[in-house]
Amino acid sequence: PQKTAYAPLELASLSCTMSVPLIVEVHGEALRRLSLAAGRHFVGLRQAAHHCRDEVDASTLRRLRVVDSAFALLRHITQASCDTLLADVDWCAKKVGTKRRAMQRHDVDPYD
Repeated sequence: PQKTAYAPLELASLSCTMSVPLIVEVHGEALRRLSLAAGRHFVGLRQAAHHCRDEVDASTLRRLRVVDSAFALLRHITQASCDTLLADVDWCAKKVGTKRRAMQRHDVDPYD
């Protein structure tokens, strides 16, 4: 049987589905712990990380910001925003393909 490149995508999709609750859980737990330790409320992990920047190592600060960004994306992403993004990608891909075909007709590498 012929191997395809699609199998890893199925695994990636499963991994992403499982990651959503992990991101939500770690975001909430980290935010609660930092808020409790600081004795104040933070809007998000980015704000908490900034407040704690002198006590927390750079790697942990970066990971807190990454989790905060991932959580923000999960909170705001909708089917409509995904559809709009993919429509924009299709429009760009069409332009790229048209340019590539035009350059190939003139024997020019579009990436030079």
